[in-house]
Amino acid sequence: MKSFLEFMCEDLHPDIVSTLDGYDKDKHKAITKHIRNLISNGEETGLEGAKAKKGSSRAVFLPKDPKEIKIDGVNTHMKTALKIAYQGELDTKKLRGRKGFLGEMQNNAESAQYFNQHSILKKVGYGNKEFETNEEHGVLAPLTDKSNDGSWLEMGRVDNITPEKFKELTRNETHPEGLRHQDVAHIMENEHLLAFGKGKVAYSEREQAIHDHPFTQKMVHLIHNTDLHPSDIFTGREDVGDNMGVWTHPVTGKEYPVVRDYGCTHDVAREYKLRRAVQRDL
Repeated sequence: MKSFLEFMCEDLHPDIVSTLDGYDKDKHKAITKHIRNLISNGEETGLEGAKAKKGSSRAVFLPKDPKEIKIDGVNTHMKTALKIAYQGELDTKKLRGRKGFLGEMQNNAESAQYFNQHSILKKVGYGNKEFETNEEHGVLAPLTDKSNDGSWLEMGRVDNITPEKFKELTRNETHPEGLRHQDVAHIMENEHLLAFGKGKVAYSEREQAIHDHPFTQKMVHLIHNTDLHPSDIFTGREDVGDNMGVWTHPVTGKEYPVVRDYGCTHDVAREYKLRRAVQRDL
């Protein structure tokens, strides 16, 4: 019987699949070794490119072939990305103690069930094969599969977004030119403060119109119902930042602005801070 990983990425090389499903602590390191060996032997890896895009604690690999998936009752295919935790500079034994890698903590956070109500694709029933489009609250890139130990997760692939593209995707009757991401970020920051009894209670007419925009409402709903901090969503000033992007619906072709990196919850951010403090004292 095939494992769920084999169903997830049937065209990945078996060595890579077995590593994902295996017991290597640093799976990114093990997979990278396999990729180099496969390429040197002229074998197909099943991945786009030999190098992953790396953040501070996770690496992103892109499977060549799309995943079979059912959305709103329609069988379709969707391009995905694999986020794999690796041992970063704050993951040494001295700094982490008995805790796992920070990338594993981020993967576990992103795959938490309570984020499902905010995903652009909500899981239907059990398993990772059937989803429904979440027009009302969906603002997170869709999670399609995950490991049990936080070492990896699979997510719908998201393209980069520019300020101009963000405006284009947020155009409507009240905002024919679209929204500036800085204005949405301002509302989110204030809504976060209001949750703690601080912040600005009354908005100006312009601010209220931005607040009432359907996209801003999705973001406000996200901030009020999770422990994500607004500053970790729109991470740029002039640019939108790397944590936002554009997800394209495989069935309708409609484009959505979504958050593609939302693993830095309050608990994860606190752990980053604690390890930085310990590192400075060593």
